[in-house]
Amino acid sequence: MNRLFAWLRGRRNVALCLNSSFFGFFAHAGFLAELHRLGVRPRAVSGASAGAIVAGFYAGGYAPDEIERMVFDRRLRSAFYEWGLPYRTMSMLSNRSGHTGALQGDRALALLEQWLGGRRIEDCQPPLTISAANISRVRSELLQNGPLAASILASCAVPGMFATRTVQGDAYWDGGIADPVPFEHWLDDASIDTILIHLAINIEDIRERHAPHDFSFTSGLGRAYQIISDEVYRLKLELARRARKEVIVLRTITPRPGPFRLQVGEHCLRLGHATVRNHTRELRNLRE
Repeated sequence: MNRLFAWLRGRRNVALCLNSSFFGFFAHAGFLAELHRLGVRPRAVSGASAGAIVAGFYAGGYAPDEIERMVFDRRLRSAFYEWGLPYRTMSMLSNRSGHTGALQGDRALALLEQWLGGRRIEDCQPPLTISAANISRVRSELLQNGPLAASILASCAVPGMFATRTVQGDAYWDGGIADPVPFEHWLDDASIDTILIHLAINIEDIRERHAPHDFSFTSGLGRAYQIISDEVYRLKLELARRARKEVIVLRTITPRPGPFRLQVGEHCLRLGHATVRNHTRELRNLRE
């Protein structure tokens, strides 16, 4: 690892990728804030799901310390209360056409639009890329244009929790479905030589991997999906190596937060800060 960082001395064209992680925006926000305090300024950012929230706020013009306050806004919790939730849940479980999630997501969109206004992805600085699964066209997409607030929510629309979200005429679900670590678009970008990936990982996922024979049908399906996701990630890292990109992967292991466990978020935020502080000597080489 130290030899890898030694190659980075003098290099400053850094792109930052924030992964998909259930309520991982606490750890991502802390990581980004501490990265800024160190003097590292990403030339481009990307994110999936929770990572899209932090990357989107940052590229949309908010300072990292502002983002830290935003992820603790009580209105975020209220976005998970909708009058039609029981009906939509039953309709979804009954497999009724057009009922694809317990939450419609309109309250969440209203909050995002209040914060981000009419900003569009293509107008963001630094340049922003958001991963989302296009259910209408049955493909994974990297969104680099379109309404910022709606695109962020589409990337965060966890199947079952949120109904599909419509962006520019197509229905989308969570970016973590097919591309939870979106960085492949930088492999052909000559302006980027270093890709910094922050993975927010909750401890339950790690424990799951260390219980090889303890799983149910549904958790077994989850493991099958994880195999696919891990293999795609491995192949992308190999492509980055062949493209002669330097890739730094830093992990923040957190307890599992959630919409009704926001108090855990403060600890996750501090852990994100700690990840940067624990690698200060190496990351200092990425400063402008």
